[in-house]
Amino acid sequence: MNAKDSSRLDEARRWHIQGRRAEAKPIYNRLLRKYPANSDVQSLMAALLLDEGEAVTALPFLRRLTMARPADADLQYNLGLALAESGEYRAAIDAYAIALRLQPTHAMAWYNTGLAWRKLGNTDKAVHALLQDTALTPRADSCRLLSRLYKEHKDLQEAREYAYRCVALEGSKPADLDYLVALESRILAESMFISDEQALDIETLAVHAAHLSPDNPETLTNLGMVYSQLGDFAGGIPPLQRAHALDSSNENCLKLLAVMWMTMGDIESGWRLRVSRERVSNAPDIADIPRWQGRIRPGLRLVVLREQGVGDEILYAQMLTELLDAGVQVTFPCDSRLLPLFRRSEPRLNVTTALTSEEFNQHDAFVGLGELHIWLRPTLAELPPAKPFFRPDSALRNQFRAEWEQLYPGRRYVGLSWLSHSTYNGASKSIPLALLDPILQTPDTVFICAQYGEGATELAEHARQRGFTVHTDLLCNALSDLEVAAAQLAALDEFVSVSNASVHLAGALGVKTHALIGRRPVWHWFLQGTQSPWYPDVTLYRQIYLDSWAEPIARIAAKLRRQ
Repeated sequence: MNAKDSSRLDEARRWHIQGRRAEAKPIYNRLLRKYPANSDVQSLMAALLLDEGEAVTALPFLRRLTMARPADADLQYNLGLALAESGEYRAAIDAYAIALRLQPTHAMAWYNTGLAWRKLGNTDKAVHALLQDTALTPRADSCRLLSRLYKEHKDLQEAREYAYRCVALEGSKPADLDYLVALESRILAESMFISDEQALDIETLAVHAAHLSPDNPETLTNLGMVYSQLGDFAGGIPPLQRAHALDSSNENCLKLLAVMWMTMGDIESGWRLRVSRERVSNAPDIADIPRWQGRIRPGLRLVVLREQGVGDEILYAQMLTELLDAGVQVTFPCDSRLLPLFRRSEPRLNVTTALTSEEFNQHDAFVGLGELHIWLRPTLAELPPAKPFFRPDSALRNQFRAEWEQLYPGRRYVGLSWLSHSTYNGASKSIPLALLDPILQTPDTVFICAQYGEGATELAEHARQRGFTVHTDLLCNALSDLEVAAAQLAALDEFVSVSNASVHLAGALGVKTHALIGRRPVWHWFLQGTQSPWYPDVTLYRQIYLDSWAEPIARIAAKLRRQ
């Protein structure tokens, strides 16, 4: 290449570096026509094409160059970029690997290796590559991606660490803050305890994000979510209302706002908001019959569709009796595990597990089970006196009782459940078993393990070490056999439990129940009060501080000792 063309190439390279690609590209093209075998020109043109997103066009240049200059790490790296842009991720990883063998400190090769492994679905290898990149060159993009990969891997603490690193490296970008606040909210939901310092830090972060983006519905929804996880429902409603006004289609905002209204006692507003957005999930073809609008008349044929969880189904099912008493013909496709209990307890109810489309459309209307609150129980003041409505299998109940009395005659039999298995907020409703020692020390009492899903081994070992009496031999899996679970609960003298489905089942059976309710309650326990409005024999013992269960546990222990 002569001196004049060499000078022109240097000028085009400078423009390229400055981002003036439109001026550099024609010079590269002219020089390529004049010097088609010049590797410098080919390399620069390939890099420019990559910058412009023309990976397919760049590939032939890069393949020839890497064959001619196999020891050039940057060329191997650019070949990897072109292959990745073309969707050839496995080949791109191979090219990056060659670049890294030639230059192990090539940080961008590590970064793009991580991107390619993520595209191929290999999270472990993606994380390894990105960690190599951050070790060489702390980079916000790598930290951002690492946080999301750890989140997908359910490692929320590592996800949190890298989210904060991203913000520290790049500043408070609204999108990064929104992600971080949502992540912190999820961590709160999965935390058994929250210290005052932790609560203040997360609230400050969420308020700061909302200050930077006051008109962003997602940011305002995240702020409301943080307040709900800190037990400040009154504080969470204003930002959620603002978010709803800005974007009425935001599903997360609508759901959270509805739950907050209900938790604060405004049942009707909450349920109306939920019904406005939720689709009844288990309905057959409903095109031929309308949604019920609350008009009760004798002979009305009504399909009532169940809620998502067993606990919800038990709670809301009390309202079915009110419809039956008014002469409504109610068909209720319930959870199959509850079928025997419903049939024994309310013979007037047409209970089944599923309806065909034809059977469904033979009715006059349909309604969601929880939606009945709008029409029958819109406010707390209008709730009728609570009463038990489930009847257990008496023979099975007597069998449990007889076994306990034979093994431990003359004692009081108290059930115990300390875990919630809710996928979203189960940890916030669960209590470490060791904290229940004040209750387990109650004299003349046999504790019956009624913890479904898991926990019997933990309880037995804890009791062996501490010398407490516990009975676990007849522990059933309540998740699969609610008939046995109901009989076991009905055989108890009393029941101590955190907020889970067993509390609803015990309450519906009329078992004297002591329920431990957190500062972040499920909506149907509301924010205040010691008596459940749904179950006459359930007493609520409320957590006062987010970082301690000591006070309500002590109150239950004292109550058991006085009886």
